Amino acid sequence: MNICKDYLPLHAMFAIPERLYHVNQCGQEIEFNAADELRRILVVNKGSIQILEYHAEVNESVKMNAGDILIVPPNTPLHIVFPKKESADCLLFDFRTAGTGESLLIGSSLLILRRQPIAANAARQIADQWSKQHRVPWQLQAQFVDLMRQLEDISKTMPKEPINWLNDSLRYIFANYKEELGREKLARRAGVSPEHYSRVFRQRTGFTLTEYITLIRVRKAQELLLSQSTATLDQIAQETGFREGLYLSRRFKQMTGSPPKLYREAPIHAAALNINHSAALWALGIQPRWGIFANWHTQKYGAKAAQCATHVVNNNYKTYDEILLPDVILSYQLQHHAIHLLKLAPVIQLPHKQLDWKDQFRSIAELVNKSELAEEILLPLEEKINRFSEKLRDNYGSSRKAIVWEFGDDMAYAIAGCNGRGAQLIYGDLGFQIPQSLIDQSLLEHGFIKVSIEQLSGYDADFIFFTGAPSTKQANFTLNMTMQSNAWRRLTAVQTGRVYMLNNSDLFWGYDPLSSKDQLEALQQALLPE
Repeated sequence: MNICKDYLPLHAMFAIPERLYHVNQCGQEIEFNAADELRRILVVNKGSIQILEYHAEVNESVKMNAGDILIVPPNTPLHIVFPKKESADCLLFDFRTAGTGESLLIGSSLLILRRQPIAANAARQIADQWSKQHRVPWQLQAQFVDLMRQLEDISKTMPKEPINWLNDSLRYIFANYKEELGREKLARRAGVSPEHYSRVFRQRTGFTLTEYITLIRVRKAQELLLSQSTATLDQIAQETGFREGLYLSRRFKQMTGSPPKLYREAPIHAAALNINHSAALWALGIQPRWGIFANWHTQKYGAKAAQCATHVVNNNYKTYDEILLPDVILSYQLQHHAIHLLKLAPVIQLPHKQLDWKDQFRSIAELVNKSELAEEILLPLEEKINRFSEKLRDNYGSSRKAIVWEFGDDMAYAIAGCNGRGAQLIYGDLGFQIPQSLIDQSLLEHGFIKVSIEQLSGYDADFIFFTGAPSTKQANFTLNMTMQSNAWRRLTAVQTGRVYMLNNSDLFWGYDPLSSKDQLEALQQALLPE
């Protein structure tokens, strides 16, 4: 018997739809987090929307109208802004691909297909079939394959918008900076001539292609020098696309003014782009070169930065002489590659949705050679947390569901642990659980959920925490009316008297050690009053 085993045929493509979102909104902003290995097709049925695409120097939105279609690559967040005066209707398909064929539909950038009413109608037919309880076997698959064929044919003839091919190329370079990347190869991939590629690249970024690739490689080398204390220069060169350590050293000194060895040994001057990382530096006894602090940090601890981070991030300077250059910039994960920041220093992006607040603090401490101090700061705080947790278990048991609400203008936000507001303690350290209703609305993926104040009565939990009162009279009036409704009075936390107005939203913003310590005391006074 002869058994022939073969894999997927070469140059063949397969696509399987997995999820469908039908979104009809007015005056809202919705962010769909990165879909891991899944790709997406966004179809605008009615109205117009804005897609926020922050990348490099091109920090602008892309407008999409009815009949426009957007192809979204994996690991790409999608931020949609809906118009305020009239609703817009969209379909969003998540799908998985397999195979080795080449297609613009499986590229690494957002691809916009303008004014495609026939393909948009095919997508609507799939959505109609999707919603039926009784359907013909394989029909959905056949319809989806037909849609993919249409989009493939359209993508081959559609003109590429300059911002899109440039962003695609910048992403590709950023992801593949270790490889040999020539102008001809990148221009061919972008679908433009080499001359046009070089001209637009220089105009948009301020760099030649070679300068930009060298910049990324040197910044990555700086990151490794700070985070991998035992790695040799040759090893770092291999990791960053340089031929050898000697060549890396020469390029490194040209760009930074310092050889790698001295850079690694010198004291680190850090900058931070958000209140949590700024406060973490302050807790370690470091004044950040740039930073942002909540009023609470400034008033209680005298926290301040040498310069405000927003001054630099928003490009509010004319020359480098106007700003203090740091050795490293701390940030959350950016949705863009921030060329103007990379011009100034390497950017360490801490994945705040994957690392809890203590691990972020430890990572920052290790970066600035303050690991021992970090443990000295965390140890007594962890002991307080453990004692508090034991008392909570004694008083309320181990199964406790809680919601943390924050007000903003006329809306309310349910907060996950990755965004502070005391939720990092409530969910992460004190053992409270997130209600299933919020998990079903992707609270963990998005980090927060935005609802109207009137909708608060639709979310039940054993405990409800408000970090502070609404900031406007109208919002306060709406909250009072909501709390007088029968639906609100039926909530478990209301009936058991476990609704807490903590009334210090400024304190509850952060998740650094100083904020967490004072937040812990406020929670203890609310939950276990003496």
